[in-house]
Amino acid sequence: MNSQNAAIARQRTTPVTDRNQVLAGMPSVSADGKWLTFAGQKNEGQTYDQTRNTIWLVQSSGSGLRPLEPAHEQGRTPEWTPRGDWILFESNRGDPQHRYAVFGMRGSAGAAARLTPYEWGANHPVCSTDGSQIAFSTTHQADGYLTGIAVMNVHGRGCGQE
Repeated sequence: MNSQNAAIARQRTTPVTDRNQVLAGMPSVSADGKWLTFAGQKNEGQTYDQTRNTIWLVQSSGSGLRPLEPAHEQGRTPEWTPRGDWILFESNRGDPQHRYAVFGMRGSAGAAARLTPYEWGANHPVCSTDGSQIAFSTTHQADGYLTGIAVMNVHGRGCGQE
């Protein structure tokens, strides 16, 4: 075993979620390292279906597990903004054609705001380190639904931040 593999083998992990409670994936760590957000669903014995995910919060210690929204609205691929006060994510909520858009909401809960039109088919959002742009995957209708990457200036709002 080479030294890199040996170093990897010595690493320890600390479970933060319990699969018996919640089926979880796609984690993102807050800027201060105290919180994790992830896409998941309460484990009620069902087969995992990522289209039924909601956005969850848990402290990095494993305590405080809760859905970000009490109504359990659909959401996937959460990402903390650089300041750590907003979470960006993709969702098809509110679109009868089930297209995805980028949404943002405060990490302390509140109402989610849609940041892109559904027509863009936006998903996997990330915020620039200075908070001025959001990059995301897109299947924009104007491009014949070809998949690509887009960048959107957020005009001083800073990735949904006020």
